[in-house]
Amino acid sequence: MTYDEAEKIVGAINYRAFFAMGLAEPSKVGSLEGVSLAQMVEATAVVKAENRRAETHAKEHGGGYTSCVVPADRLIAAAYVLENYDPDGEAIVMSPYSGWRGNVRALGVTTLTIKPEESA
Repeated sequence: MTYDEAEKIVGAINYRAFFAMGLAEPSKVGSLEGVSLAQMVEATAVVKAENRRAETHAKEHGGGYTSCVVPADRLIAAAYVLENYDPDGEAIVMSPYSGWRGNVRALGVTTLTIKPEESA
């Protein structure tokens, strides 16, 4: 995978988190259609390697360098699930939580309606 391809995939993953935080417009969230989980992991590794290379080069030769934000494993997994599973109100996975007692952790995909902020 080329760095440019990796950077596009990593950017699309990151922008899903940025959008959730209110830091990106919907139009900035790139496509992950057809991108496998393995490709997402590989893209992250490629970008991490380039970040390390740029840092090492700057330390050895002086000057600045650019570093790309890389997603954490859980963000990669979440982006994959979000891209590949339709909202249906059902849990994709569940596990007992807090010493069981009927509590469970669940992961699923649902839809939310985002209301625009009202002007003052």
